[in-house]
This record gives sequence, structure tokens and C-alpha cells, in this order.
Amino acid sequence: GVLLAVALWTFGPNIVKQLDAAPAAQSANGWQAWAPGRVDQLTAQGQSVFVDFTAAWCVTCQYNKKTTLANAAVLRDIAAKKVVLLRADWTRRDPAVTAALTQLGASKAETHNGPMMTSCEEMRALKRGLRQHKRELAAARARVAELEAAAADC
Repeated sequence: GVLLAVALWTFGPNIVKQLDAAPAAQSANGWQAWAPGRVDQLTAQGQSVFVDFTAAWCVTCQYNKKTTLANAAVLRDIAAKKVVLLRADWTRRDPAVTAALTQLGASKAETHNGPMMTSCEEMRALKRGLRQHKRELAAARARVAELEAAAADC
């Protein structure tokens, strides 16, 4: 126990300094963590920026994250246009994210106290999107079966 405490006391400040100096982490699909001032910094450098304001409890956000915002063709197009992808996580009601939402005119979001409830219209749109996704998936599976059959003949 004492040895661990001495090691942390000796090396701890250096570990913290290295972490603070690290550049914005980027996930495998190109998303970086949003931070206050990051959009201004990137746009001042001439970069185009897309911010996904999301939360784990937001049904619509999670649907978008799993479909459109994870779609390979969409991500390729965004990458081709050199757009920087930032994700602002509001799951724990981060005050900085709240301020950014308010600045963008989403002030109703900051007063929301429970899991996000979607309107009937949003639920219908979600169902339509899911049906479309299922149709696209069925078409893709049919195409794979055709290709497998064609490959079997070779």
C-alpha cells in the first residue's frame, strides 16, 4: 500500500500532464469528443464541423447514431468533404453541452428532467425508418444470396 502511494505521488503528476496534452481522441469511425470552444477553433482553421448532440437516454439520438450517423456511405461522403465529426454527450446533463444547446436555441432541452419522450409523430417516423431499414436489409441479403449462387456456379 505504501509503495503504491509513493509511486502515485512520484509519477502521478507526469501521468496527468501526459493525458492533458493528448490531442482530441478520435474513434475508429472518425468521431471526436466535443469540447467547449472546439467548434470555434476548427472553423477558425477553415474546417467544416458537424456536431452530434446526443444522450444515452434519447431514443431518437440512439436511432440516428446506429443508422444514419454510422452509415458507411454517409461517413465516406463526410470524410471526402473533410468535415470534422464531433459528438457532444448530454447523458449526464453536462453544463457545457447544456450551454451549447441553449446557444443554438434548444432551450427546452435544458429544462427536461426525465428520459426523453418522443411524440407520436416522432414514433411514427421512427417506425417508418425501421421499416425502410428492414426493406434495405432484406434487399441486401437477397443480393448476397444471388452473388453466393453465382459464385457457386464458377
